[in-house]
Amino acid sequence: MGNIMTTILAIDYGQKKIGLAVGQMITQTAQPLDVIFIKGDFWLKINKIFKEWQPAAVVIGEPKLADDTPHPLEKLIESFIFELKKRYNVKIYRENEAFTSFEASQYHTGANYNKPVDAHAAAIILESWMRANHA
Repeated sequence: MGNIMTTILAIDYGQKKIGLAVGQMITQTAQPLDVIFIKGDFWLKINKIFKEWQPAAVVIGEPKLADDTPHPLEKLIESFIFELKKRYNVKIYRENEAFTSFEASQYHTGANYNKPVDAHAAAIILESWMRANHA
């Protein structure tokens, strides 16, 4: 990543919906963005987000099972990643997302209550990735 002002998009992929967050490399912080339901032409919404934020890279949560067997969602995530690369020619990184939904649900109170949990999970995934890769 050359530019420290680089915008990174994070995705928490689920079976019915995906949580989105954006972050800046310079501040190493992420903010929840939106949740998109995987139905109809949800790629139109993703196009809009790519156009608005122009991310230099995408970080996608990598679900892990306790016994290290592949997560049931992994095949869906892999085809989603393939499609992202094809459409946007963007660099994709994976980040272990163990505990992010729990962390996000803890955050999902008070002033943050109306913001979707999946978007918070994406923000946590992104901040975790930024800490690990660009400390």
